[in-house]
Amino acid sequence: MIGEAACFGAATMLNAIPTGKGCAFGIGLRVDVRVTLEKGASELEVVTEPKVDSPELVRGCVRAVLGHFQVPDVAGGRIEVRSEIPVSRGLKSSSAVANATILAAARALGKTIDDQTLLVLGAEEAIRARVSLTGAFDDACACYFGGLVLTENAKRKILLKDKLERGLKVLLHIPKRQIPKRDLTTEMFARAIPDANRALDLILQGHYFRALDLNGAAISRVLGLDPRIAQEAKKVGAVAAGITGTGPATVILCRENALDRVRSVVDTGDAELRLTTLNSQKATEVQPRSSS
Repeated sequence: MIGEAACFGAATMLNAIPTGKGCAFGIGLRVDVRVTLEKGASELEVVTEPKVDSPELVRGCVRAVLGHFQVPDVAGGRIEVRSEIPVSRGLKSSSAVANATILAAARALGKTIDDQTLLVLGAEEAIRARVSLTGAFDDACACYFGGLVLTENAKRKILLKDKLERGLKVLLHIPKRQIPKRDLTTEMFARAIPDANRALDLILQGHYFRALDLNGAAISRVLGLDPRIAQEAKKVGAVAAGITGTGPATVILCRENALDRVRSVVDTGDAELRLTTLNSQKATEVQPRSSS
């Protein structure tokens, strides 16, 4: 029994850790997962290329699907994960991997899983595997649906769905340093609550770029990250820029006519620059790349 699925990553507009409400938007980095299930097998082998999120997350997602559909005679097999998304940089690799794994496992069983069930199962497994503090329901929704999604994470509730301006370029400044979620606590983000509430108001008013700027600056202060990449990008024409997730990557949104200027000022030589696009395609509509 074989199932394949793909899912794109996302970037942060409002970090959910301070208040429980979060907003993210889809970007064009993708994950592909192939799940092979075998009756009578007792182990779930995980093969990743390159090294991606914890095997515990991937195995947990498959076992959650087996439990949801009550398939007692299948307990093992093989999970192959190929990802373009750098790990522990704030680019939603865990959410994309969880979404694609759950969708692929359901397809391997010949089952259809509804959107809410898929997203909730993934959020629960992310907490269990300690790759997220809140379950990252906002990140999971943005990866799964594409576009922009605002959520209330504790209630697993979508508050707003929208799309950003077409044609925007997404430039990612990705330091080599990783920031694992295991190193963070919710208490660290208490000082960002006032700015998070202001960013939420901006999102509800449709001022998405200002919200991204405000959130990025607030998270930079909380985690002691250098905000100058975002600041320099804004000076030369980026429409918005800020730390994504818990960093250390910075997401920069700009129009085509400003791209060269922005790239020149953020090319620090000590981080990867990756240019991608916005994503508005739902994961169920993405054609998987065969793992064979």
